[in-house]
Amino acid sequence: MAETTLWERFREWFISHALWHLTGGRLLDLLTGRSTLVSVVIAAASSWFINHLKHLALPWLVAVGTMIFVSVMVAWERAVPRPKRRLDVELTPSSGPRPDVLLTVTNKGDSGNFYAQCTLLALRNSPNALRRGTFDLKWEHTFDKRVPIGAGASSNLLVATFDDDQKNALATMEIWGLSGNSKKQCEWSRWNLDPREKVPEYDLEISIFSDGAKSPFSECFTLRAESWHGSPKMTKKQCVEKLK
Repeated sequence: MAETTLWERFREWFISHALWHLTGGRLLDLLTGRSTLVSVVIAAASSWFINHLKHLALPWLVAVGTMIFVSVMVAWERAVPRPKRRLDVELTPSSGPRPDVLLTVTNKGDSGNFYAQCTLLALRNSPNALRRGTFDLKWEHTFDKRVPIGAGASSNLLVATFDDDQKNALATMEIWGLSGNSKKQCEWSRWNLDPREKVPEYDLEISIFSDGAKSPFSECFTLRAESWHGSPKMTKKQCVEKLK
C-alpha cells in the first residue's frame, strides 16, 4: 500500500475536524435536539458527504467548505430569534376648544411601523349600556392600519368627535375606530344642551403596537365633554382594573 502524503493527511484532518466543527456541529445543535430520526439522517448524510469531499482538489475543497459555512450561518441567523425591542412611546391628548380629540403618539425609540387599539372600559352618566369591545384606531389623514413613525417623530390618532346641534338642543360625542378602509363609529352618547344635564364620560384603554416590539404600550384615559355645551377632552388616568 502506498504511503499517504503529508497533503493527504492534512486534507483528511481538515475535512473530518475543521469543516465538521464549523458547519455540521452547529447544524446538529440546531436540529438533533428535536428528533432522533433527524439526528440519524443528518449523521448519515454528513458521513457520506465528507467521504466524497476527500477526493476533491484543494480549490474545490475550499470553495465547497466556504459555501457550506455561509449557508449554515445564514440558516442559523434566521432560525435563532433575535431579542425583541422595548416599545418606547409617549401619548399626548389634544387640548383646547376643538370638535375632535386626537392622541399624539411620539416615538422615542427606534423607527418602526405602528398601529393602535382602543378598549372601552366604563361609561358613566348615561342611560345607555356600554358597547364593550376592542377595536383598531384610525390614524389622522390615512386609512392605513399601520403607519411608519421615525425615531423622534410623531403621528396622531383620531379618538372622538363632538357635534353641537343647536337647532334640536342636542350634543353628540362619537368614538371612532377603523374598519377596513373606512372610519367606523364604535360608540356614541347624546345629551340635552341643558346646564342641569349630566355629561357622559368614558374610561378607555389605548394600546400602541409596533412590529418587533416585545409588548404593547398601554395607558388609560377618561373621555368627556368639558361642560354640557363644551367640546370633548381626554385626560390620563391610572389603569386600575377593567370592569367585568
